[in-house]
Amino acid sequence: MLGEPSMEFLGEVSGPEKNELLGQAYALLFPIGWPEPFGLAMIESMACGTPVIAYPCGSVPEVVDEGKTGFIVSSEEEALEALEKSKA
Repeated sequence: MLGEPSMEFLGEVSGPEKNELLGQAYALLFPIGWPEPFGLAMIESMACGTPVIAYPCGSVPEVVDEGKTGFIVSSEEEALEALEKSKA
């Protein structure tokens, strides 16, 4: 949750700063629950070599290659498991 010591709200990030941030992340959590037609944030993350963890909504199943470019999950527990896998 925001406000916890291990989290920091950065606000809007763009350009090289965004690439560096995504490139150093363990994963991008993309917890959408609506039929997103295309998630640019997923592509930006994958372009930096960072896996995406997302629910199977909208374009997620078409964009995320399960186990290669990210993980498609059905619950918060599965998302935490996927995060642990991405740290390895």
